[in-house]
Amino acid sequence: MSEIELKFLLDELTSSQLGTRAKALKLVTGRPKTRTLRSIYLDTPDHALKKAGIALRLRRDGRRWI
Repeated sequence: MSEIELKFLLDELTSSQLGTRAKALKLVTGRPKTRTLRSIYLDTPDHALKKAGIALRLRRDGRRWI
């Protein structure tokens, strides 16, 4: 399994336009939901994972670990 995470910095107008366009294309339904996620990143004392280009993340979503 692999994951690609994209992060965008949007102003309020652009965010609104993006939401309107996504609804028009039927890419989303309902209202946006806000969730609090907690992420913990782990590595060895000598940063072996980072040197190998690997990240080990534990993520908690409510009571569930992902």
